[in-house]
Amino acid sequence: MRNGAYSEVTIPLPAPKQPEMPADAPVRFRHPPLIELATFKDWADVSRVMAPLYATPESTNPNDPILAEAAAIMKADPTPIGRAERALELVQQKIRYLAVGMNGGNYVPQKPERTWAVRYGDCKAKTLLLLTLLRAMKIEAEPVLANIGLGDIVPDRLPSPMAFNHVLVRATIDGQTLWLDGTGSGARLIDIHDTPPFGYGLPVRAAGADLLKIETHANARPMVDLTVDVDESASVDLPSAVDAVAVVHGGYAAALTLAKTQMGEKEERDAVGGFFINYLGEGQFSDTAMVPDPLTGDVTLKAHGIVNSAWTTDDRRRKRALARALDNVTFAPDRSKVAWTTIPVATGDPFGMRYRLRLRLPDRGRGFAIEGEPDMKEHVAGYEISRTTKLDGGVVTVDERIDTVGREVPVARIPIERDAVATAKARAPRLVAPVATARKWEIGTSDPAGATQVAAINAVLAKAIVATTADDSSAYATRGSFRANIGDRAGAIADWTKAIAIEPSIDLYLKRAATLYELGDVKAALADAEAARALDPSSEAAIGRVTMLKAESGDLAGGLALLDQRIALGGEMRRTFRTAKASLIGEYGDPAEAITQFDALIADKPGSPSLMNARCWTKGTRSVMLDTAVKDCTRAIELSEDSSAALDSRAMVWFRLGRFDDALADLDAVLAAEPGQAASRFMRAIVLQRLHRDAEAASELKIARRIAPSIDRHYARYGIKAR
Repeated sequence: MRNGAYSEVTIPLPAPKQPEMPADAPVRFRHPPLIELATFKDWADVSRVMAPLYATPESTNPNDPILAEAAAIMKADPTPIGRAERALELVQQKIRYLAVGMNGGNYVPQKPERTWAVRYGDCKAKTLLLLTLLRAMKIEAEPVLANIGLGDIVPDRLPSPMAFNHVLVRATIDGQTLWLDGTGSGARLIDIHDTPPFGYGLPVRAAGADLLKIETHANARPMVDLTVDVDESASVDLPSAVDAVAVVHGGYAAALTLAKTQMGEKEERDAVGGFFINYLGEGQFSDTAMVPDPLTGDVTLKAHGIVNSAWTTDDRRRKRALARALDNVTFAPDRSKVAWTTIPVATGDPFGMRYRLRLRLPDRGRGFAIEGEPDMKEHVAGYEISRTTKLDGGVVTVDERIDTVGREVPVARIPIERDAVATAKARAPRLVAPVATARKWEIGTSDPAGATQVAAINAVLAKAIVATTADDSSAYATRGSFRANIGDRAGAIADWTKAIAIEPSIDLYLKRAATLYELGDVKAALADAEAARALDPSSEAAIGRVTMLKAESGDLAGGLALLDQRIALGGEMRRTFRTAKASLIGEYGDPAEAITQFDALIADKPGSPSLMNARCWTKGTRSVMLDTAVKDCTRAIELSEDSSAALDSRAMVWFRLGRFDDALADLDAVLAAEPGQAASRFMRAIVLQRLHRDAEAASELKIARRIAPSIDRHYARYGIKAR
């Protein structure tokens, strides 16, 4: 409304709440609240007004330093595109960036000669200097106003310079458009056709211009180019020994180069290790390096190390994922609200990664196979993905690249792309090991013939320990776990002892306690379990270990007293400790009392497969109420997602009933799914002896004792002994 010479706008407060939008909606659907006033007629008017600010009159001064730089570039490179790259690199590298925001009214760029003299400038100053260089070399170029972050909403705004917060150069060479940003870093010829994610730009021309849509595509180079050599030549259970090299370029490389100047040796080592952990998973690294290359602008990261095994058990086979491109790809747009049903999905700005894997397999790859889709070349949900996978001579090679391209997914394609992502993930290649592949309990403490994995792991861990600091126990803890896994229990105890001296923890004490128990030192194991409980008296794991070891030492009453204390406290853990008490009595006390307690627990929680299995186990091991034990176990098997424990318990009952073939069938089922179960292997050996299959029994006993040296002592409590 008019109020004398003024116009008044009344805005009632609080302002209306902005409509809720999905997080993956394009920016124009998440328009921030703005009040804009402008006197420009249209975008062409804005373009015309800004044009004089970026005029670059030709200099005739023979001593002009900018002309001298242009002449040097022309002499060094005969091609227009090569000259453009050199000019961009000069502006990026020799002129420091100092922000003077144009959206605050600072529209006039610093003069090129001033910028060159002081060697700093903002986006306007860098753009004008770059224009001066390009035009001096007769390369067609113009400034383009842009908005970093809100470029997608520019067409919805009033025509005004306030719609922009950035300016860059648009050059045309041989009919091709180049977007040259002086405020960037790491410019190289190979990347010169990359496109900025600015949405819309406004060319600045004396004749005026309308808004221009900046179409994006995949970058020429991936931001991260990762090559990994993996040694898994001994077993599909052990950690992977890796040699990793990553070449990083662009803004990421510039940030790493700057960070390196501010880091000490340890910080740099940790930074490189953290980088590879992010891409390869948890691990321990040695021989790390971060090497910037001033000629290319790239940074090369290197590391030798070990990472957690990627092998898992699926369909009773050991399998390993090979591809990485789709690991972090999710496409689950929520368009459930009526107001959202017309909103497309925004995808990421142009960014690429290349991953190359060379994986050496056990036994020269005999019997290994690839399932899934080894090769692909597709555009999926805003990503361009290509991959090749080969298995030859015991070595698997994977070469894949994934790029986001910055394009939207239309609403009509959302279900299609969702299905495409799910399909691509389901078809991703996986390596399948043969049924008889070597397992960690079979190879012992050294590499089998032709393998180098165990030696490589030991070498990495030894170097990690040498490089460790006085307050870091991780290298000792990691080596302790590795040694325990390959059967070097004395070595594991030595490492955990050193780790505990540096950083005592519940986990370390309990690991050492378990290993001491396996070696028959129950007293020392109990001392460690008590030390773990002292760190956290409420720890379920520590309490469980203490009570078991007390009972094993002949102090069942002491173990039960500790459980009774926790039960008396109530709370959500009360049922857990009641179950632990019933199990402890079942192992070391009166089986009738244990079964009575299990009956009460099951009455409180009918249909619990874990409780029914625990009751079945007590009946089977203590050889009581066998007529109902089978029913308990069978019901637990029917209700369990993972039936291995209940199958093992039922095998014990079949054994007590003299039904050895049935026992063997259940044990075979357990070991097909979980071949590392020492208890099931021991009982299988016992059953095989009863069936007079002594050679097979001897083989099973050997494996069971290697996995768990305490196994004979454990089953002797139930009166079961191997011949």
